[in-house]
Amino acid sequence: MDPTEIAIQNAFQDLDSGQISSMRAAASKWDVTKSTLHMERKGRINQHKAQLPQQRLTPDQENFLADWIIEQDAQEFSLLHPYV
Repeated sequence: MDPTEIAIQNAFQDLDSGQISSMRAAASKWDVTKSTLHMERKGRINQHKAQLPQQRLTPDQENFLADWIIEQDAQEFSLLHPYV
């Protein structure tokens, strides 16, 4: 899970449990913007999440490909476009 998502969930847990009484304090504590917390609370999704279904690769596939490219480069293999 994305570190920002974890921070948002932690902020909501603090708000729901009553540990923190204001959205501003929760945003400050977990280092997220207040507007992000408001949008998440209302059920809106950010632009990155909204565009995920339109991507050719899933985030896991993208990470795998990036790791493979780095590994190939470290071994000094020529990376041609068709291989990638």
